[in-house]
Amino acid sequence: MPARLHLLATLLLLAPSSSGTHYATLGVPSDATEVAIRHAYRRAALAHHPDKARGRTRPERDAAARRMERLNEAYAILSDAAARRRYDYERLALAASGG
Repeated sequence: MPARLHLLATLLLLAPSSSGTHYATLGVPSDATEVAIRHAYRRAALAHHPDKARGRTRPERDAAARRMERLNEAYAILSDAAARRRYDYERLALAASGG
């Protein structure tokens, strides 16, 4: 993996999701298949895309953009098998340590 891509993956892996987990962000269980993750992402992206917020107030547009960023972050991790394994490992290790 190129160093730049590895750094990006690490940053995404460690980035907190305001809804708890990347799984919660996409609305899928932690044992979801790749297909289920892809479908959940596509549904959520269509529903929350910032372009759909045109004509709304500035705070509503900003909220839509933040939601889309969280969706993209969650999908980037969960759609990549290696990144997902690292994410699950870190998530379970954090839970086991009481954090």
